[in-house]
Amino acid sequence: MSQEVLRESPDGSREGHVVIRGYPKTAWAVVAILVLASIVWQNIRFQKATEKPASVVRQDLLDIQGRYLVAASKVPGVSGSELYASIERGLRSQPLPTRLRLAVLAGELIGPEEAIEQLDAAEASAAESSGKLTAVDRQLVTTLRRLYSDYQDGRWKAPSVEPKDRELVSGNLGWFGRLALAPNRRETTKDDAATADPARDQVMATAWHTFRVVIAASLIVLVLGLAGLFGASLFLIFFAMGYVRSAIATGNANSGVYAETFALWMILLIVSSVGAEFIVPVFPDSPIAIRAVMFLFTLVALLWPVVRGVPWQQVRREIGWTTGRHPVREIAWGVVCYVSNLPIMAIGVVAVLVLTWIVAQFAGDPSGMESGQPPTHPVFAWARDATWFTQALILLLAAGIAPIVEETFFRGVLYRHLRESTGRWQTGLSIACSVLFNSFVFAAIHPQGLIAVPALMSIATGLSLAREWRGSLLAPMIMHGVNNGLVMLLLFSLF
Repeated sequence: MSQEVLRESPDGSREGHVVIRGYPKTAWAVVAILVLASIVWQNIRFQKATEKPASVVRQDLLDIQGRYLVAASKVPGVSGSELYASIERGLRSQPLPTRLRLAVLAGELIGPEEAIEQLDAAEASAAESSGKLTAVDRQLVTTLRRLYSDYQDGRWKAPSVEPKDRELVSGNLGWFGRLALAPNRRETTKDDAATADPARDQVMATAWHTFRVVIAASLIVLVLGLAGLFGASLFLIFFAMGYVRSAIATGNANSGVYAETFALWMILLIVSSVGAEFIVPVFPDSPIAIRAVMFLFTLVALLWPVVRGVPWQQVRREIGWTTGRHPVREIAWGVVCYVSNLPIMAIGVVAVLVLTWIVAQFAGDPSGMESGQPPTHPVFAWARDATWFTQALILLLAAGIAPIVEETFFRGVLYRHLRESTGRWQTGLSIACSVLFNSFVFAAIHPQGLIAVPALMSIATGLSLAREWRGSLLAPMIMHGVNNGLVMLLLFSLF
């Protein structure tokens, strides 16, 4: 059932406004089922990730951490033993691949004696937990023990280690393997001092690059965080003074149609994800491009309100597909809103860290390292060893396509539905409930797992508030794109 009513446009003119009642209850039944299925699937994925003895993501994070610590130990006044102590306790309960990396780090920061002790402990722990070591694991332990025994005797070229064993170490332990094969010579002769070691220089160049990136990123976060506190404080003051007001006028009855549209989009999202899994193997050279195209395909759900009888121009106004008061101004406010939302995002990150620690306690791992699998996105794996062209595609998907699609349906379609559904409530309560519910659905369907929900909700909260204040989706899209773009550039820099 539909009807046409007259509404006053922003310029004061009267314009036709089509009202479609829709079937919101049916739509929400579909959405609830899909969200619940997504939560269950992400939880299963999370459990499987924590059960893997050598999580690829965990090893990547350890590589970054190890490179940073090795470079930091060379900074004047910094103690290598203290840096080692800061990480050793949390890693000694880890599986063998991680323990071997810890032994290499011990050899670098403490000395060969500590590396051998860690190898003995790692071998005993692995044999006790799994019953026996694989042939590769046993060979790795044996080779590393020979390597550090040679170093202990001052034989820095490790004559007892065969070339094939060196390849085994570097092939299985990556950067840590190359670090083990290029020792820090603590006692050198004149000949040794005069002889350059290209392998050592290359290993340390990688470590120093990671160190500089981490320090630079930390300084940027600190500066932006302080600016965010200032910006958030100003927003609160202006809100209290009445200068910050809602730009969303409720009162139309198209809430049900937008609930239907969001439900349809979620169905298309699943269809596109499954379709990509079938198409990617056929075109293995373009996995990112295929996923980007399939994700863009879900925008066809915007045709649903038009099919139901709502004019396209009206749909655009109601979901925020406009340039707002001025496009350049909306883009600038998007950047300002992102920076101002950083304090809220910091609270979300702290909540994730606390949840990770709690999960680890229930799993019997007080260190929080074994069971506290960090929440990750598949893009983390895509970024590893990506070419510049692949990096460009990933950046386009993460910072361009994803913000357009997700903001259209979460802050555009879903948020409009929620605000209309609660429009008869007190305005503050309507906004608060709409923001929280919108943010939870946004966080729940993301692939990082339930443990990442607080962090994702903190991001979505800022996006929803920007939509409420600006009316247009342009500012939230800019916020979303800036966030994803910065994260991806950091990943590219660290890999």
